[in-house]
Amino acid sequence: MDRRKELEKLLDLINGLPLRAPALTDLPDARDVAPNARDYVLMGDELGSPSERYDYLLEVRNVIEGLDSPGIIHSTALTMYWSIVEGRIMASPGKAIHILDGIEVDRIRRCSCSRWFYAYRSDRRACSTRCAARTAMQRIRS
Repeated sequence: MDRRKELEKLLDLINGLPLRAPALTDLPDARDVAPNARDYVLMGDELGSPSERYDYLLEVRNVIEGLDSPGIIHSTALTMYWSIVEGRIMASPGKAIHILDGIEVDRIRRCSCSRWFYAYRSDRRACSTRCAARTAMQRIRS
């Protein structure tokens, strides 16, 4: 899958989480969590356990939100995986690093509705045509 498509999928999952994410034990009943994010965490087959998938989403959200503060060095816990194989440490970058590596930071944007999106076109300023129309109408009225 194209990295930009994977990034869009990941941003969609992140957008499905509320600003104050519930505890993993409360996730099945949390009404403010989008169904796609809930399904990814609870029923997905990536990254192992639901706890690991939930931590992964929260960590990636922290990375994306950190894009608002350029020039600051950020560190994250889930960007590397390691194991011991035949007495040696085997480390590899996590999936988020593969997705984000080389992506133009200016193309990851926050819409006026607070959703994150990937702008394929440099002049795209909203996550959807509905938000673009609303923003344009607000500009006309002001």
